[in-house]
Amino acid sequence: MSAAPTLAEQIPFPRPATPTTCRTSPNLFTHEPGNTTPARTAEARKICSACPLAPTCLKWALANPDQTQTGIWAGTNPLQCRILRAYLANRLGTNWVQVLAARDRALARTRPPIVREARIIQLDRAFNGPMPHHTPARCLCWRCRAGPRRRPSLGPAAGLPLGARGPSGADRLIGP
Repeated sequence: MSAAPTLAEQIPFPRPATPTTCRTSPNLFTHEPGNTTPARTAEARKICSACPLAPTCLKWALANPDQTQTGIWAGTNPLQCRILRAYLANRLGTNWVQVLAARDRALARTRPPIVREARIIQLDRAFNGPMPHHTPARCLCWRCRAGPRRRPSLGPAAGLPLGARGPSGADRLIGP
């Protein structure tokens, strides 16, 4: 049996499918204290703000303070990271890394498909046709739980004699 993951392993380093700017041009993001200009910092923050991995990168940077003492991480500098760590510790407790990791694991089980997965599903349905509906006897989806719907009857309220059907058999079942 494996040992419990350390704090650094609970929130893994983001690994994008394609290289991001911070990986292709790391010199834009490595800022030593006292050796940077506001324009350079603003440029790094602007690039980070457009990155889809910024939330994941920020969680990793906050969970790994020893590795993020310099530079720009997810648009934040080391001072801002320290302030955010103190805020998280105050709000979620001293074990805030475990709380965030547990939330991420729960969200990963219920998240909607990403664009790439949604496109694969769309192509599959276009090629194979729609998925057949399942057996209602064992199903818990909203269609099966709602039961069969009926169109309004055209009995006495419609001026027809009791037991008479409308011209199209309007009291028949409407399928899902």
